[in-house]
Amino acid sequence: MKKIKTFALMSTALIAMTFSPITNVAQASTDTDNIGTENIMSVAWFQTSSEARALYYQGYNTATNNMRNKLAQPSDRPYAVVLDIDETVLDNSPYQAYALKNNVSYPTNWHNWILSAQAKALPGVKNFLNLANANEVSIFYVSDRNKSTETDATIKNLTEQGLPQADKDHVLLKSDGESGKSTRRSQVESQYNVIEYIGDNLTDFNDPETNSIDGRNDDVNTDSTYFGDKYIILPNPMYGGWESAIYNNNYAISDAEKSKLRQSYLNYYDPNTDSVTQIKAF
Repeated sequence: MKKIKTFALMSTALIAMTFSPITNVAQASTDTDNIGTENIMSVAWFQTSSEARALYYQGYNTATNNMRNKLAQPSDRPYAVVLDIDETVLDNSPYQAYALKNNVSYPTNWHNWILSAQAKALPGVKNFLNLANANEVSIFYVSDRNKSTETDATIKNLTEQGLPQADKDHVLLKSDGESGKSTRRSQVESQYNVIEYIGDNLTDFNDPETNSIDGRNDDVNTDSTYFGDKYIILPNPMYGGWESAIYNNNYAISDAEKSKLRQSYLNYYDPNTDSVTQIKAF
């Protein structure tokens, strides 16, 4: 009896699928049991693609040329370069892979990952920083890692990767209660002629007036001539301010809501109408 009932149910489902009309509206996936799996392609791209490696080399080659040009000019203050750490100097994609595999998100075990000091240097960064060091350019690692609990492990990680000037005078992490990096950037700028800022997020250069999709685009449009010169942007499809903007800066929403918002901003081609539109099918 159980087999007959199962067959009947399967047959009914098959008939319904066969004769149900095809909708013209793209439907977003409702499977949010593991929202982390939505990041598989971005982490796979970051870890395996030659294109990601090429972009890092391109960024640091550009940074090297800028530095050489700048050093040829006289300055009344010593020169410096300012870099973010995560996904700029050090590769934390193994943590991102852990997060998607276990369906967790930052900050779950992020602190443990930092304390393990296992992150590898990203392509191109070591040669660039060694050249800066050889030319007596001060290097400042400005990161939102926690100053009170993560400085020693961060310095250990940078040092073990052979990166110069990794000490408490040059590794400037975030103090408790501090908002953003502007204060630390200003401290460096008050004493040094900063050749360039290098990072994977807009807040590594300045703080966009509004952390929305439109606000971030406006910020980039305003500073468009700085990119490739004063600002060197590096690739990070795994996380960042762009993701926060999608969630309206509210990470407290449910995974289902996050998944819907992620998909709601996608523009898709509809061959039935020969047009491109946002999904917005929720």
